[in-house]
Amino acid sequence: MTGITQGEISRTIYLHRQDLVPVVGIEATSVLIELPQGAEVDSELGEISLGVTQKEDLISTFENLLEQQQGIFSSVLALGIIIAIVVLFNTLIMNLAERDVEIATLRVLGAPINKIGGMMLGEHIAIGLIGGILATGFTIIGTQALVSTFIQWAFYLTVSPDFMVAAQLIGIVVFISVMLTPFGMWRISRLDLVEKVKDLS
Repeated sequence: MTGITQGEISRTIYLHRQDLVPVVGIEATSVLIELPQGAEVDSELGEISLGVTQKEDLISTFENLLEQQQGIFSSVLALGIIIAIVVLFNTLIMNLAERDVEIATLRVLGAPINKIGGMMLGEHIAIGLIGGILATGFTIIGTQALVSTFIQWAFYLTVSPDFMVAAQLIGIVVFISVMLTPFGMWRISRLDLVEKVKDLS
């Protein structure tokens, strides 16, 4: 006997094939032994084996690994959200800075600040949607490229896009964009309209 493996469905006992010849009558490479419900392997069988693997130990090990990976994924997600906030904030502020004269002109011509705020909200939603879709696409491509470096003949993984996860990612980016709209409104309310309109001349 060379070993015992406790699996999810069956327990496999490894023996040298020469020892099985008198039992099965042929030179078999493996034999599946199915035990009755509730029956356990004799302890002497485990003692003469090279190793015994308990299913509970394997489950506990995998649960610990999954918890560690979940913590890593949560940290990466938090970092990604922070980066998204910084990038979107910078992009939207640059967009406003480049349009100071245009917005000041609209204010001087009598455009209500609520109308300007609605225009900004629409722009932020559009920027958030485009950014979220691009971020989702690059995330899927990057994940597939990363997983492909770990794939081998004994360990194979596939990455399938999940619509709900993609929708959540896009929703987070759009939400961040919308939440930055009040800052843009505050900035517009503090514009020096006279100085900005002078830049037109």
